[in-house]
Amino acid sequence: MGKIKILSPQLIDQIAAGEVVERPASVVKELVENSLDAKATFVEIEVIQGGREKIAVRDNGEGMSKEDARLCLRRHATSKVSCLEDLVSIKTFGFRGEALSSIAAVSKLVLKTNRKGQFEGTEVAVEGGKEKFVRACAHPPGTTVEVLDLFYNIPARQKFLKSAVTEFNRVKDVVVGQALSSPGAGFLLKHNRKEVFNLPPQSWEERVQSVLGVDLENFIKVEGQTPYVKLVGLVGLPQTARKKRPNQFLFVNHRRILQNKTIWGALKEAFRNVLPAHLHLPYILSLQIREDLIDVNVHPRKEEVEFVSPNMVYNLLLSSLRSSLSRHLEKSSGRQNYSVASPGEIGGMVKEAIPGAAAAARAEFVTREDWTRQYHQVDFIKEALDFGTKEGRAGGLFQLAKLYIVDIQPEQLVVYDQHAAEERVLLEDFILAFKKGQEAGLGQELLFPTEIDFSAGDVGILKQNRQALEKIGFRLEFTGGNHVRVEAVPVSLKGRNLRQILLGFVDDLSSGKAGIDLDFSFGIDAESLKALTFLACRTAIKQGDVLGQDQMRRLVEKVESLGERGLTCPHGRPTRIVISLKQLAKMFKRI
Repeated sequence: MGKIKILSPQLIDQIAAGEVVERPASVVKELVENSLDAKATFVEIEVIQGGREKIAVRDNGEGMSKEDARLCLRRHATSKVSCLEDLVSIKTFGFRGEALSSIAAVSKLVLKTNRKGQFEGTEVAVEGGKEKFVRACAHPPGTTVEVLDLFYNIPARQKFLKSAVTEFNRVKDVVVGQALSSPGAGFLLKHNRKEVFNLPPQSWEERVQSVLGVDLENFIKVEGQTPYVKLVGLVGLPQTARKKRPNQFLFVNHRRILQNKTIWGALKEAFRNVLPAHLHLPYILSLQIREDLIDVNVHPRKEEVEFVSPNMVYNLLLSSLRSSLSRHLEKSSGRQNYSVASPGEIGGMVKEAIPGAAAAARAEFVTREDWTRQYHQVDFIKEALDFGTKEGRAGGLFQLAKLYIVDIQPEQLVVYDQHAAEERVLLEDFILAFKKGQEAGLGQELLFPTEIDFSAGDVGILKQNRQALEKIGFRLEFTGGNHVRVEAVPVSLKGRNLRQILLGFVDDLSSGKAGIDLDFSFGIDAESLKALTFLACRTAIKQGDVLGQDQMRRLVEKVESLGERGLTCPHGRPTRIVISLKQLAKMFKRI
């Protein structure tokens, strides 16, 4: 008897589902795309426990007949393509007829639907790919799909799912992307029966503001066009850059794209000269390209595309981004021309003499102000070195690369990481203030409460962590939509940029970042300690901050006064490194 066997239809469906349905966010993506393909003007998405227990998507689209309701749950059943030629001119999100059958194969699925003008609707229940029943039901025009117990019949897949919070954040990212690509439709997102955001049909600019909570004055418009491709979008100015990749959305023919070497190559090249490599700008870019010049059938979840002419897309995207950035620089500087220099011409002359100039040397547009700032850094270091030679001192403090504080002592060199050192100092101060203020009230009332707009997703994260924020002195009021009123703040934050600090909290909380040093007992609860650690990290001196002699001296004295606790930052990284004369001698092979 031969070893090769024909797989059962049920096993085939489960294998196919593994390509299409990776996690709850994959289910939401496919169901929302079906709603939009059905010309829905309103889509409601409800998830329970991050989608592990339940996902429900309701729409007011065209709905289906009884026959179509049954057929749509079978593999390779679709209304969107009927012949080979249709694959070269796809105008819908879905087209393979795989999504619903794949979802039904790994869950308990109930579909309810009705067409406009029909007296009654249809309900179909499927469990593990097997049809359980079909019956008439009452349902408004449109379709509702409920997915229960995802991966209930594949325990191994359930083990790979993350926490409910992490899975919901991925669901939210999918819905935000769909809302940006289809501003003409309304979207309601709920998690654990609580509303996260409710967006009416809007213009594209209104949708960007509603979903991302951004000030469009901090963005520049990007436009470009060829006979075959059109580009429109927004790119954040340098002040909007964040270490975490912030609100980066790219759409091709309204389809969100997560992977494409041509597009990412153009984006990387365009931003290379704008800001340091560790920072990322937000952007929302939309490409419209003729359907026969693009292939969307290259990825199981349709997250990639291939272009017939990649160079055409690359050149349009790169030239449009550079042109928009250049126009903004000219406008903000008040001048109409820039000194142009190639990397080779600049790099050889200055990259060794001026800290940080290696990055500046890569810029294609270099202004007089750019060079003035660099040379001022040289003057600053010279002053610091002069300070170290004054009578009565063996050495002095100076700042290296706007990141390290170097202390020249008679028998050793001590190098401090300015961010890590102040982070530890601030955490100690915050913990002391927290303990003193637990009974008296931690927050400093603001004479004039501050109204801040956040993205819809960020508001949800702030709501989920409201208790932790209140414990350390914040008092937030959620006044509707994306608006948050800050009524009280920790005393140490008075006068600081509250939006940036709270955005930092959101970044840390949404990414599950922890890394808190618990080697020492602080005598406070873990939730408050975590929040205080985030606060210290977000308010501490950053790389790139220029410090004066007094600032450096105070910081060094404070971190040294902490003894053993001052050896590391709250995340466990060292605050300083000591290089002895003996170590130097070994480095130079003298001993």
